[in-house]
Amino acid sequence: MKRFTAFAFLALLCSCGRGESARGSGGPPDPLAAAVDAYSNHRISADSAARVIVSQMKRAGRPMTVQMDPPLREAVHRELRKRRP
Repeated sequence: MKRFTAFAFLALLCSCGRGESARGSGGPPDPLAAAVDAYSNHRISADSAARVIVSQMKRAGRPMTVQMDPPLREAVHRELRKRRP
């Protein structure tokens, strides 16, 4: 289930995050995709991935509507509460 969630999350990001000119440009890697991939492969914790996810949400200025496994969802909620003004 965790791999499917990570795949769905990455598919959503790839489909709506970049314009045609940015695809395949050889630019820097997407930090959000890298964090989700690392989390799904158990290389980073849910809290570490949540920090990146919330940073990207704040930068984009809109919420992300994707399915996450319960530990990651809880970590994102905790990170959002910490960053509330």
